[in-house]
Amino acid sequence: MSVNDDALVNFESFTIKINQLVAQLDDRQKSNVISILRISKPTLQRWLEGASAPHPLGREPVISTLEKILDTEKTKISKDQYYQLVGVLKLAEKYNGLLKDLVSTAAMIVGECGDDGYYGHVSDAIYSGNDECNAEDLLSKLAIVVDWDNQ
Repeated sequence: MSVNDDALVNFESFTIKINQLVAQLDDRQKSNVISILRISKPTLQRWLEGASAPHPLGREPVISTLEKILDTEKTKISKDQYYQLVGVLKLAEKYNGLLKDLVSTAAMIVGECGDDGYYGHVSDAIYSGNDECNAEDLLSKLAIVVDWDNQ
């Protein structure tokens, strides 16, 4: 990544740039930055607060180090994995549409009125996260009994 020249010269721009970069780091990465740059936590904190900054000649290595840490820490996937992910997300999108239709149909069967796609116990039963939806439990919650003699 190229370092913004303004962040190398302008004190305020350096403060903004370093805040943007450090905000993306977790605690372990921040410790790595402190160790690599051989600075203290208070020094990093002063840079973040805009109370101080390295000499203009030292700013480029600081920004480059932060960018390098962020770049190397990113998880990388192959092009094939990317296309697989796109396919799975498309399937999930279609599944969610079908699931909404199924909830609506189940609610219609038991006479449950919906409010903006929410059908009370019917929605709760289907979206509960359980592997199976139990009709008996749902009917019990709705105080509905099956008339087995009537078709």
